[in-house]
Amino acid sequence: MLRILYGGGVATSAHQIEGSACGDGKGMNIWDMFAKETGHIFEGQTGDVACDHYNRYREDVDMMKEMGVKAYRFSVDWSRVLPEGKGHELCVGNSPGGRSSY
Repeated sequence: MLRILYGGGVATSAHQIEGSACGDGKGMNIWDMFAKETGHIFEGQTGDVACDHYNRYREDVDMMKEMGVKAYRFSVDWSRVLPEGKGHELCVGNSPGGRSSY
């Protein structure tokens, strides 16, 4: 296993790692829609499954610990937190499951 030296950190992008495209009431974001349009992405791949970090984050964090990672920067998929978009924070469409995942 790779060992991080000198107190290194790692970073991820929500769309590239999370997967679970419809999990816990997640809404669609611009990348979800763009990737599903023919001709935009190599071989028609999407982030629907990705690395499945949304469901496997515990294993991923354990691996980071084993590697000696000292810092982890991740991005938030706002369509998971606010599936109906900005301005709907107090609506029924709000996603408690999405909020708790972060």
